[in-house]
Amino acid sequence: MNKKYEMKLNECKELKGELLDEQQRLVNKENELHRAEADLGRHQQRALALKKELDTCKNMFLTTEQGEEFHRIVASLTDERTKVEEQYFKVRKDLTEANNKLDVSRIKAEAVSKLLDELKYTK
Repeated sequence: MNKKYEMKLNECKELKGELLDEQQRLVNKENELHRAEADLGRHQQRALALKKELDTCKNMFLTTEQGEEFHRIVASLTDERTKVEEQYFKVRKDLTEANNKLDVSRIKAEAVSKLLDELKYTK
């Protein structure tokens, strides 16, 4: 009878430990939920603020001078971008050529090394 009692007592202790673990997990999940809700609230407030800011900017128009300046800046940036892209493709082409020459040189060096090894063995 004592063994049955001890087994049941041990089983109860194990179940109590599992219960405490599950309770701690529940508390952790509740904390995660509260943090997520707080984040959601902050994001919703930010979205509303951005929407209000957007609404205030809806009917803004540029003057002719501002439009021309904007167009000039965009054209200048487009030209600069084209130049940078051309330079990039030139450098990329040069790099590819250099890598190809390096590969050829390695192949030649390997062939010369094999030839040198053969000459050493024939002497």
